[in-house]
Amino acid sequence: MSKESKVSARHLSGKLSKHFNFKLTAGGKIDGRDKVYCVHCNKQFAFCGSNTSLTYHIQHKHPLKFEHNDNDSQKVNSLINFFPCQSNREVSHKMSTDLKLAIAHWIASSGRPTAIVQDIGLQSLLRLALQNQTYNLPSRRTIDTLIGQMYEEKRIMYQKDIESIASIALTTDFWTSNNNESYCGVTGHWIDADWKLQSVALGCVVVEHRHTADNLARFYEKFYASWNITDKISCILTDNARNIVAAIRETGYNQIPCIAHCLQLSILAGLKAADSLPLLSKCRHLVGHFKHSSANTSELKSSNASVGVMFYKLQQDVATRWNSTYIMLTRLLELKEAIMQYHIDHPKNYSGPKLSESDWDKMAKYTSFLATLADATEHIGGEKYATCSAILPLNAFLGRLLKVNDDDPGYVTRLKTATFNDFRNRIEGIDASTILKMAVALDPRYKKLSCIRRERRKEVWTLLTNEFKAFCDRRQPIIDETPEHVPKKQKLMLLLSDSESESDDELESVHSANDELRRYAEEPPIPEAADPLIWWKLHSHRFPVLSSFAQTILCVPASSVPCERLFSSSGYIINKMRSSLLPEHVNALVCLHDWLK
Repeated sequence: MSKESKVSARHLSGKLSKHFNFKLTAGGKIDGRDKVYCVHCNKQFAFCGSNTSLTYHIQHKHPLKFEHNDNDSQKVNSLINFFPCQSNREVSHKMSTDLKLAIAHWIASSGRPTAIVQDIGLQSLLRLALQNQTYNLPSRRTIDTLIGQMYEEKRIMYQKDIESIASIALTTDFWTSNNNESYCGVTGHWIDADWKLQSVALGCVVVEHRHTADNLARFYEKFYASWNITDKISCILTDNARNIVAAIRETGYNQIPCIAHCLQLSILAGLKAADSLPLLSKCRHLVGHFKHSSANTSELKSSNASVGVMFYKLQQDVATRWNSTYIMLTRLLELKEAIMQYHIDHPKNYSGPKLSESDWDKMAKYTSFLATLADATEHIGGEKYATCSAILPLNAFLGRLLKVNDDDPGYVTRLKTATFNDFRNRIEGIDASTILKMAVALDPRYKKLSCIRRERRKEVWTLLTNEFKAFCDRRQPIIDETPEHVPKKQKLMLLLSDSESESDDELESVHSANDELRRYAEEPPIPEAADPLIWWKLHSHRFPVLSSFAQTILCVPASSVPCERLFSSSGYIINKMRSSLLPEHVNALVCLHDWLK
């Protein structure tokens, strides 16, 4: 006799009615509605209206008896019946394996959750495409395993690439996820044999200890060792956080501040000194009036149509978003006539402070000044072309741009002066950077060193000569012992060769390297719009050693923007629906999202 037949019971209502019931008293009444019993094993459960623990019990203790929700079955049947094809063409093992890999690649490259393999619509779509109505998507565990294997394979591939290069530059920064976990992002940059600038995510690793300089220094040393790049790092780009700067200096590597970050902070300081806050407050209030109401936006579009001007969507500025103030002012100026017409057509709709004619004039002055700085920020934030060689020329250019003119209004004078002073304080000593001075000299666009004071240009070439000589010394090939397969006559010639001839060979190599540098210095500069990496690729046969040295210098980025982009994808992956991802899974998903793009 079964266990359930010994119990007088009434079944639980709902989708679990076949699996759980209440005990009945001798009078046929339910003996307590806070307790239910499994009909399969007679185990007692506390019951307060929720089916979560009961469903878990059936799924894991009695999986063969568990039936999926009838609503889900109805959805599957409705989707299947929607498509006319009901064939069952055989899916080969190779096709099934390729589909699993393709799905894993799609999920990793697009940052989608692995739970998407449980989507009914996706399964129906693949069944239709495969002409097989019995095909089932791979499980989440299978996809997780494939993504892990894909990460390891890609990591090994990039590690081999890094082993073949002489130098690598890094950017690093910290980011806090929406579940309050701190992550450190690191990106690597180098120039490959085809003279293409590679920008690769090396890791997005959780950091649980306090971010003191000592702790971060130990963390960075351990991370560099995991990639075997401890002896290959030429430079590290960071923002101006004191603990990160101190940690990098404690590890002994060259540190360069993010020029784009410094410039944007200086712009904010300049706008504050120019007493632009009342004007910006008016602009933000006006933009918010349209951004927060679809009716107001529709009325603005109607007013814009009446003046016959192309409509542009207004943008609100954000303190932490670069160039957002410039974009906000530019959009308002583009819609100036439409906004003025809106005030005429709907005089009672907007109760906030209106922009006067003098305000519009100030906005025009500000945007003409900020436009150049926005272009500079965008240029030095690139990842596919050399940017470090543009830092010193940009510094000299900003010195000219921020020079006060006699016809500048007072607020523009204050803006220029405050921006210039703040920027110089943030990048103090950057003119003395060895890497940046060599980068300018090795860039065929700026090799005339016009951005450097005339009396110091000879020092730059002397510095480059010394560093190039040290590079050549490190590249000296190691002469192996005479191999056994060399014929006896050749062995005798090798034994008779004296040390003077070897010294002559070394001396000839040094003279050849110095000759390369001399011939390069005599080359005419190329146009500023040209790509220096393409020039070096086309002339590498003429400067075989110097071109290799240039690769170690020109790979350094001018900003930590690549790390910021890494965090943008991290925020897309670690969202509110996926806040429980394990740190090692976050690292794999963030890196794969970058590697597979």
